[in-house]
Amino acid sequence: IEAIQGDSAAVAKQKAAERRKQQQYQPDNTVMRAFKEYEIIQEVKKMELRMKAEVINKYGVKAWDEIRKLYASQAIALRRGYTPQYFSFNVDGGRCPVCKGEGEITIDMHFMAEVRLPCEECGGKRFKKSVLDVTCRGKDVHALLNTTIDEAYELFLDNPVLKRKFGILREVGLGYLHVGQSSTTLSGGESQRLKIASTLDDRTSENILYFFDEPTTGLHLEDVKKLLRVVQDLVDGGHSVIMIEHHLDMIAQADWV
Repeated sequence: IEAIQGDSAAVAKQKAAERRKQQQYQPDNTVMRAFKEYEIIQEVKKMELRMKAEVINKYGVKAWDEIRKLYASQAIALRRGYTPQYFSFNVDGGRCPVCKGEGEITIDMHFMAEVRLPCEECGGKRFKKSVLDVTCRGKDVHALLNTTIDEAYELFLDNPVLKRKFGILREVGLGYLHVGQSSTTLSGGESQRLKIASTLDDRTSENILYFFDEPTTGLHLEDVKKLLRVVQDLVDGGHSVIMIEHHLDMIAQADWV
């Protein structure tokens, strides 16, 4: 772990940019590693997750794929011939045909800001009524999307795949987010932690060099402790981390400043 500081965030970022361009990376005085030894050099910026997508399906933490299979396996879904596709809000099938699974209608006001109104067809529930008849663990697909990750973890403790995926999101301090929450609503720190979660979920990638841009911004002290554990897990897993940081607890954990 290497922490980069500066008199200001701009100075620290300049130092990080210089470090990023170096042909060699020296985490301490005795170990010299060439950049080419890393399979991936991943720079995680605060605004990286600003495109529209749900938290649970972003960057490899694809819990919703498993959930759709569970709903499609319910008795009523089997009788009606519903496949996992019917429980997706991204393709036609079970999603509301009017709002296209958005749950709201966007009205163009020309020279004014767009206005978003709840879809009258589905009442903001994103799916057809017939699809909402299917329940799993006492919840229809809309209710599950509005469940927090902490609650979903407890709900699927007996499912190894979902327990692991939701557990990883809890480890990085994102348990308070809703399962169906859009990534466009995330803060910079939350988006970076979501990216870290996807790395923890992907056990096949090794030797990744990560660049983080002040990941503790806006975090409570308890969340900083969680982030410290997660960053250390990345290092223990064979990865390396370079971060622009001014939080003293994070700097104290670094091997090189």
